[in-house]
Amino acid sequence: MLNEEERKELEALVEHEKRNLLFYVLMHDRLVASGLLESEFESQINFHLDRLIDLLSKLKK
Repeated sequence: MLNEEERKELEALVEHEKRNLLFYVLMHDRLVASGLLESEFESQINFHLDRLIDLLSKLKK
């Protein structure tokens, strides 16, 4: 069971990952135009999604 401080920290990290994902979605065209390969873009999205899933899983414990 998480204490209140751990829960708040995890919630903050969840929000951070949501903002990371939003950044990549909103900036997709600019990032690709500046030379980011589509595979690198997808890799970054997958990284942040995996991390978000992990954090949400920890919150539910």
